[in-house]
Amino acid sequence: MQQPDRSTRLAATVAASARPRPLVDPLAAAPTANWGWLPALSLLSAFALVLIALANNGARVGAAWSDVLFWAGLLLLLVPAAARLVAPEAERPERIGIITLLGMGLYLVKVLHSPLSFTFSDELQHWRTAGDIIEGGYLFAENPLLPVSSLYPGLESITVALVDLSGLSLF
Repeated sequence: MQQPDRSTRLAATVAASARPRPLVDPLAAAPTANWGWLPALSLLSAFALVLIALANNGARVGAAWSDVLFWAGLLLLLVPAAARLVAPEAERPERIGIITLLGMGLYLVKVLHSPLSFTFSDELQHWRTAGDIIEGGYLFAENPLLPVSSLYPGLESITVALVDLSGLSLF
């Protein structure tokens, strides 16, 4: 059997591409994720963070109600998310979203407590190790506040690299 020449193959390709194709909605074929309760939990988490921010401001002026409001906000952040995570009908994308939302929410609780400085002991200890790396120019400098930090400086070395690349402050 003889192979068609190049011009015959080219003509067949052009003819095939000139045929009208049926219109296909590209979004109709794409699988969609079921986010379940994630949008509602996002709004609930935002409201819980507002309550926590109000509680922090109340605590700064010595208001008696600030403790109750803080714990109510924290429970409002944690309990619905935990309840949905253990629900058997929650799908994988929803669970990943809820875990991410919960992690960011809990970090924002810390940021709302002290947004302008390091105040907790572990932050200050890691800050010391990162400062030693910046000043000395080498890893594994001894840190008497947190000896293990100088032995495993992964977090601090990434932080120092970002500080060097961006020009931002260590905080």
